[in-house]
Amino acid sequence: MVISGAISKEAVEKFIAAHLREIDKCYSDNINTPVKGRFSLKIDVDASGKVIKAEIGIDELKVLKSCIIKLAESWTLPAPSDGKTASAECFFEF
Repeated sequence: MVISGAISKEAVEKFIAAHLREIDKCYSDNINTPVKGRFSLKIDVDASGKVIKAEIGIDELKVLKSCIIKLAESWTLPAPSDGKTASAECFFEF
């Protein structure tokens, strides 16, 4: 995980862990043939912790990408401690 700004890495890890089932659901609902691979999810959060932008580092599997971005953009993480925007990039295997 790569953090930029004053958001707690531990808080982001805990938040992502609590939402892994939702990410897995995007995979199981949208992928008919099992595939293996890796992707990165970069989220930008505002001063209140609301995700204001989400990007997926994968070009294939557009339906999966769209589902995860929509999901991430609905999240509110713990607010950055300095009251400014921050970002986190997380890496996943499927």
